[in-house]
Amino acid sequence: TNWGRSDSKTGDGMRFWLCPDCGRHLDRDPSNPQHASAIQKWRENHTRLCSGEPVPLVLAYQFHTDCIVLNVPSRQDTRTIGRTTLSPTTVTLAEALLAGAGDLLELEPYELAAFPRLSPEGQTVEEIVIYETVPGGAGYVEEIARRLPEIAEAARERLYGHTCAKACYLCLKHYRNQRWHPFFDKERVRDLLLTISKMESVEPIEATGGSAIKFLYDQLDQRRCELQEEGRPPGHQNVQSPIEKRLFEALCGIADLPSPMAQYEYRKDGRLITIPDFAYPDAKIAVFCDGFAFHGNPDTLELDAKKRNQMQSDGWIVLTYWGKTIMRDAEACAREILSLYKQRVEESR
Repeated sequence: TNWGRSDSKTGDGMRFWLCPDCGRHLDRDPSNPQHASAIQKWRENHTRLCSGEPVPLVLAYQFHTDCIVLNVPSRQDTRTIGRTTLSPTTVTLAEALLAGAGDLLELEPYELAAFPRLSPEGQTVEEIVIYETVPGGAGYVEEIARRLPEIAEAARERLYGHTCAKACYLCLKHYRNQRWHPFFDKERVRDLLLTISKMESVEPIEATGGSAIKFLYDQLDQRRCELQEEGRPPGHQNVQSPIEKRLFEALCGIADLPSPMAQYEYRKDGRLITIPDFAYPDAKIAVFCDGFAFHGNPDTLELDAKKRNQMQSDGWIVLTYWGKTIMRDAEACAREILSLYKQRVEESR
């Protein structure tokens, strides 16, 4: 939709004043007294040709095409910039996947587009809708579903193959996504892109809309019941769990990377906020190793996100790796941490 030029004070779209009979456009705001003389002259000229009256309209275009909806655990980091309220993490991830898909599938610019949707009230999952701009679809989104790990890896190469603070025209920015530029922050999606790149490929199945998120919540509820039966509350995790040990070994195996501080207590105004499994205080990098059994439920996901967002607001970069990702390729996680550590140290000089 296009609501016309925005009002400088309210930000509301002033709409398009069009004559429904002849289609002529009144390019002045009838409610603005400063335009009275110009509007009067336009009406006099219009009356000679047509008897219709201009009406305020919103221009819109509707078409049918293929889309894919990705459900992403909310980071609870919603920000309001101007009139727009969005999650920087979700916005950045959406554009990163578009960039990765474009590079991997060798698409023409703007054959794909995306938009984020905030989580409904009471849910901890946000959505990214990726759709084809070609009416009827050309099969690209089905290819994305099949090759999502490869697309995430292509996005990582695009975002982190050069140095920029949050985003630039080499990675995320372009003319058509200017409304998103203030939200972009590629450091918020390092861990997400790595996690997606290490996932197993899937085959599409027939399903109804919304069935994927229902399946996810059913799994989380089932696991939470199992934990309660075992006498372990969600969110509890033993110190030096197997996934922590696995990642610690990988980190120690890199000569250029100092040993991290384990179980670092992050405090604010003397109050304990959270305890990252590993931390590099000199570079302000915090690493969390989250086992699905202990962190994979809506209550804990929301609590984790709020605590970690406080660290980010103080200039820390927070990386979260699921246990499955660590056990599958701990060295890749360690290399990602090394790359970020070098970048942070260089920026501080």
